[in-house]
This record gives sequence, structure tokens and C-alpha cells, in this order.
Amino acid sequence: MSVARQLASVAAGVALAACNGDAAPAAALEARVAAIERRLEVADAQQQRLLTTLREHGIAFRAAPPGSAAEATARALEDLDQALGRLESAKVNQDGAMGQGAMTALEAALQTLRQDPGAALPALLARAETAPPVRQAALLECYGRVGNAAAAPALLQLASSPARPPGMRVQAARALIEVDADAAIPAVDALVHEAGALPELYLLVHLLAGTGKPAAVPVLVAALAQSRDRSVRCHAATGLGSFRGDASVAALATAATADEYPAVRTNALRALAKVAAAERLRAVVEQVVADDADAAVRAVARDLLPAAGNR
Repeated sequence: MSVARQLASVAAGVALAACNGDAAPAAALEARVAAIERRLEVADAQQQRLLTTLREHGIAFRAAPPGSAAEATARALEDLDQALGRLESAKVNQDGAMGQGAMTALEAALQTLRQDPGAALPALLARAETAPPVRQAALLECYGRVGNAAAAPALLQLASSPARPPGMRVQAARALIEVDADAAIPAVDALVHEAGALPELYLLVHLLAGTGKPAAVPVLVAALAQSRDRSVRCHAATGLGSFRGDASVAALATAATADEYPAVRTNALRALAKVAAAERLRAVVEQVVADDADAAVRAVARDLLPAAGNR
């Protein structure tokens, strides 16, 4: 029984006593109390439906405020887990409304966690280390968003540790790019040069190029020239199109004429058109038009000829 209904029940007894045992006024008061109780029952049902709807959209509601900073952090971590679960379900079910509600709950949880990063960061990292890959990526991103620069050392350590699972290292590097791009450059460089295949390494190359940092160029050049993953080479070629300079031009010219994969050659041609001088671009596209075995690549090169001649 809710507190309000308990008070209503007590009120009935008080009313009877106040009427000195007179049944008629007491009965009238009891009828009014009963009507109030019925309205309270309806209100209770409506409240429960509302809370259920909020929970379904990933929004937690608690009547009592947290009693301490530690309790607030614990609640926020619980809310974060629920929101991430809702986001995963929304993605699977393609439910936009669920996803939007979960994002609202996620942002609220992160805001609370930022108020006590000293407690939140170790807890988030511990969760990430034992989470399945999909949740792990999200938790490491949350770790970076809560800690910002303070999160960089742990993310760098994760990304640089060969003992860690490859997927976790890539996800840590991804979060590191967001919070400290300068620190991420050597970490991504090390991952690019590793012999084993790493999942979603192409994404790191793409994000690193997006930082616009000149120090990223050697990493992109190495990825384009050395990676055995053609998706990595594709993204490295596209990324170099944002950086003018001899290193970018030389790497792109080589890839446009010599890479084994047509999409890499195509990406390199298009990127070269953004950074090379007209003479260099024309020499490369003429070579591709004359020698490339793939008709689609030759077509891209022919499309670039007028631009090369009009610079």
C-alpha cells in the first residue's frame, strides 16, 4: 500500500473519532475517503505505467536521491549499462525511438560520472576489460569521454600492449584518438606495422587522417605502402588526399600505378588530384590510362585528365 493510501486509511479512523461515534457523518466521511483511495489507485497505476515506459526507453527514475557521491557513481554506472544494452537492442531492431531514448539516458549517466572521475574511470576500465567486443568498444569510448585527457595514459597502455586482445587494442586506440590525437599517432603507427591482422584497423587510419595532424602523414604513408589489408590501404590513400607535400604525393603516385587492388588505385588517383601539381598528376593519370588492366580505374584516370591539364 502506498504512503498516500495509508494516510487515507488513517484519515478514515480519525474522521470516525471526530464524529464522536455518530454513524451518519462518519459514513459520509468514509465515502469521501473511499473515493480518494480509488483516485489514488488510479494514480498509482498511471505512475507505474509511466515508469515502465521510461524504463523501456532507457530512462531510469528513482524517487530517492543518492545518499553519497559513491552511490551516485554506482547508480550512473548501472544506468550506463542499461543504456548501452538499449542501444544494442535498438540497433538490432532498427528502433529509432528506443535508440534516441537510450542516448538521452547515456548522456545523463556520463554527465554524472564526470562529476567523480576518480571513482568512475577505474570502474569503467574494469567493465571494459571483461566485456564482449561490442560492449567493450562502447565502454572504452565512454571511458575516454568521462576522463578526456586523464583517460589518455590508460588508453595508450591498452593500445600498446601486445598481451591485450587485438580488438581491445584497436578500440583503445580509437578512443585515444578522440581524447589525445598526438599520443595516438605513435600507437596507431605501431599497430600499422604489426604483422598480424587487426580488426577494424582501417577505422583507426580513417580517424587518424581526420585529425589533420601533419605527424599522421608518415603513418598513413606506411599504411598505404605496407599494409596487407586492402581496406586499410584504401582509407590510407583517401586520407593522404588531405595532406599536401612530397611524401603524400610520392606515396599516392606509387599506389595509383602499382597497388594490386583496383579500389586502392582509384582512391589514390582521386587523392592525388587534390595534392599533386598538374605535371605530376598528368604523368600518373596518363600512365594509368595506358597501362592499367582495370577498366574502372582507367575511367577514373581519364576523368582526371582535363583537371590535370588545366592547372
